[in-house]
Amino acid sequence: MAQTTKAPHSPCILGIVTADMLKKGKYPDALWRCGGVELRADGVAPDAIATLVSDFDDEKIRHRFAGPVILTLRLVRDGGAWPNESAADRNAVWESLQPGTCDWVDLEIEEIDRIAPATLDALRSSGTKILLSHHAFGPEDSKVWGDTLSSMRALGPDGVKFAVTPSAEQVPELLEFARRVAGEFPESCVLGMGAAGMSTRLIGPLLGCPFTYGFIGEGAVAPGQLPAEAMQAFFARAATEFPGADASDAELPDWAGALLKKVTGA
Repeated sequence: MAQTTKAPHSPCILGIVTADMLKKGKYPDALWRCGGVELRADGVAPDAIATLVSDFDDEKIRHRFAGPVILTLRLVRDGGAWPNESAADRNAVWESLQPGTCDWVDLEIEEIDRIAPATLDALRSSGTKILLSHHAFGPEDSKVWGDTLSSMRALGPDGVKFAVTPSAEQVPELLEFARRVAGEFPESCVLGMGAAGMSTRLIGPLLGCPFTYGFIGEGAVAPGQLPAEAMQAFFARAATEFPGADASDAELPDWAGALLKKVTGA
């Protein structure tokens, strides 16, 4: 594989705070070594979310943590705990957030027409950024990715997220798509779930889609997710060993897999 002098883009590992962590107000030390945080509040009582998010903000300040905080209220349909039939109830939660207590909210593109305009206005006026997301836990034609990106673009989000389940044959195509997304949205995430897509959780950030998700303390919350500390070790080595952004998308998964084994001793 041809070497280049081009340095990789900087990743932002989002340490995942589970609903249990949020309710207890206790967080592993590893969280504060991450680049950012995802608060998975979909397993929390709706009327308690705003208070717990505010409490987390206090804890973040105490630790002098400056990374982005993304609030997620994920539906069951997309791998979360929030009932699908109560999706509209999330509007009240988003509107109840105290300004400044989270930097982003994750909103599914499939639900955007059912999110109240007043809710979107309240979020944007408070300075909260919108991360439009798309999830696919089963096989999906890659044409859907491009079509969904076009729909997202028309809505003018601050960032986008794609978490899909590629076949092994689709992985190079997903990496090519990540390059495309990076060119449009500097704050973005493109990753593959499942065993076949695991390497994309590590490669996407190096290609310019910085957000990637790592678990801390309680185990993976999505198929193929990696521990944040292993990802940190990988990216530390990748800073000097990355073969270059112009390397072949067909070869990068093998490179990433080999480097991950080196840093984890697997």
